[in-house]
Amino acid sequence: MALGGGRGRLLRQLLTESVVLATMGGAAGVAFAWWGVQGIRSLLPEELARSARLQVDGRVLAFTALLVAATGLLFGLLPAVRTSRAAVASLRESSRASRGTSNRRLAGMLVSAEIGAAAMLVVAALLLIRSVIALHRIDPGFRTTSIVTAQVHPPAKQYNQPGAIAAFTDEVLRRARALPGVDDVAAADHVPLEDKSYGIALRIEGQFEDMRGSLPMSDHYDRVSPEFFTTVGIAPVTGRGFSATDRIGAPDVAIVNESFARHYWPGQSPLGRRIGYPWPSDWITVVGVVRDAKTDSLTGAAGETIYRPLAQAPPTAVSFIIRTSLDEAALGASLRDIVSRVDSRAPVSRIATMRAIVDQSAGRQRFVMLLLALFAAIAVALGVVGIYGVMSYAVAQRTSEIGIRMALGATPGDTLRLVLREGLQLAATGLVLGLVAAALSTRALAGLLYGVSPRDPLVFAAVPIGLATIAMLASYVPARRATAVDPTKALRAD
Repeated sequence: MALGGGRGRLLRQLLTESVVLATMGGAAGVAFAWWGVQGIRSLLPEELARSARLQVDGRVLAFTALLVAATGLLFGLLPAVRTSRAAVASLRESSRASRGTSNRRLAGMLVSAEIGAAAMLVVAALLLIRSVIALHRIDPGFRTTSIVTAQVHPPAKQYNQPGAIAAFTDEVLRRARALPGVDDVAAADHVPLEDKSYGIALRIEGQFEDMRGSLPMSDHYDRVSPEFFTTVGIAPVTGRGFSATDRIGAPDVAIVNESFARHYWPGQSPLGRRIGYPWPSDWITVVGVVRDAKTDSLTGAAGETIYRPLAQAPPTAVSFIIRTSLDEAALGASLRDIVSRVDSRAPVSRIATMRAIVDQSAGRQRFVMLLLALFAAIAVALGVVGIYGVMSYAVAQRTSEIGIRMALGATPGDTLRLVLREGLQLAATGLVLGLVAAALSTRALAGLLYGVSPRDPLVFAAVPIGLATIAMLASYVPARRATAVDPTKALRAD
């Protein structure tokens, strides 16, 4: 400006520099997103993967371009306007020092905001990490290792006669049991945690018998083969299990879980009690009680469950559950061959290990956890870079001041503490704001958390300690640089 440069020209130069920097950052961000989306897509839970269209498309690119342009213009305009208003007197050192202090204050506010955002994201990520760990420690009530499952759909037209599905199932079970490496095999209409098990309205002898009135609903109604409970490891409590003689024509029997027994016959033995369907039919006798097992989700309650012999109440589709030392691929090929030999028209699908099914049931929490952990890591990195940049700028601006302090007797340790204290003050301001925001916002995560409070004291204590340590390390390099200032050279330059 002292040499005749106009204000408009200066504004254009500074805005051009700001927009170019923003464009470079935006282009790098788009490239990173394009690569990252491929990895994120592979982590999607199955139910989201089927419906989500996760891609960097034209709308995303247009929004990114708009955001980049707004960022470059907005954050370039303010300093450009401030600079263009300066007079020729701004060349004087005192004015420059004043502007340096103002710039450091503004930069410090932005860095504190970065630290606050990082604290909020780290808190959320740690809460979900603890939640996922708690999910993996849940006892679902059944065996989760060395189990492979597969679903088979016999053609309905060919299997519409009583006993047809049971005969098909028995033959597949007999052949599968003979496979090398197979320890046990069973059949059921639902695989725990994979297929949703629906309940059924029931009559309860001596309690709910009027079919014209309101009847209670069981939470789950499952049809299983006699080997089901030993194969999946659902422990018996009392009574007997199902046998090969529990077929059509034999007395109708059922097994209930502990929750069902406690609800309808508290303090009494459920053995010999009778239940019935909400239509005229023979009574069904309860012959056994088994331990509760989680059917629909790891985080939900087991619910009240009724088990019926698959041969007495045949379903339209059958899932085979095999306890084996073989891997999923080898067993899947063998099972397809067996089913094809029994009936080539029956397709085999959804071959999976029980461990994979259990992991998939916690997939939603794990996916959100990974995303938040990624965002938290980026936010922490930005905060570290911000603190390092601000403190490096402060040391460069305060070289003369540091030289005077050292000339008057300040030791390198005093200078080190001075710079570190300023860096920690920036971090402390951001941490207070971030923790308050986290305490208010983590309630939104309550539906994804299990076994941990949204305001878990361990997490809220660990985050400030960890981020304060990181902030101190980020300030240490500029602080060490400040201790190396030669007071004579600093004063001579001043």
